[in-house]
Amino acid sequence: MASYGGDDDTPLLARARDACSNPSPLAGCCACLTFTRSDQVAASLRFSNTHWQPSGDKGIKDVIVLGVFFPLDAETKPRWLRLDRSKPVTKVLEAACAACGYQLDRGRLVGSPDRINLFTLDGDMLRTDLELEAHIPSTLQELSMIILEKGNRLQSERLRDVQEAARLQRPGGGSRAGGMCTIM
Repeated sequence: MASYGGDDDTPLLARARDACSNPSPLAGCCACLTFTRSDQVAASLRFSNTHWQPSGDKGIKDVIVLGVFFPLDAETKPRWLRLDRSKPVTKVLEAACAACGYQLDRGRLVGSPDRINLFTLDGDMLRTDLELEAHIPSTLQELSMIILEKGNRLQSERLRDVQEAARLQRPGGGSRAGGMCTIM
C-alpha cells in the first residue's frame, strides 16, 4: 500500500486517497477525502496562511477570501487575503501589492515602468475598471486563487507552475467539487 506519511493514515483513508488519485468510471468521486500535499509544492508557491485565517481587515462586512500568488521577485509566499467584494478591483490590486511589499502609483510599481496586473488561474487578466462584484460568480468565487504579476501577460511556464501549486493546495484537498463533500 502507498505511504502518505504521518501517523494518522489508516487503511481506509489510504484506500480513499488511492481511489481519488486514480479514479475509475465506477468508483465515483471521493475527492473531498484527499489532502493537501504541500510536500509536492515548491516552497515559494506554498501558502503562508490558511483560508480559515486570511490576512486583511476583520471589519469587512461583505467579505470574499481569495488566494494570491505573488511575483517571483517579490520573494513572498502566496497568501489568502480577506477582501471587500463591494470595492473596485483596483483595491484588490492595492491589497495584493501591499501584502508583498510593493507600492503602486496609478497602476504602476513605484520606481519602475512596469505595470502590475491580476490574473485568473486560466491566465486571463482581471479588468481593474470594474467592481470586484462584477467578476463574481462568473470569473471569481469564494476561495478562488489569483496571480499578481508584472506586465500584461503571464509566461506559460509560470502559469503552469502556479496552476499545479493551486491544484495541490485547493481548499477541500483538491476536490473537483470546490471543497464540498460529494458523498454527503
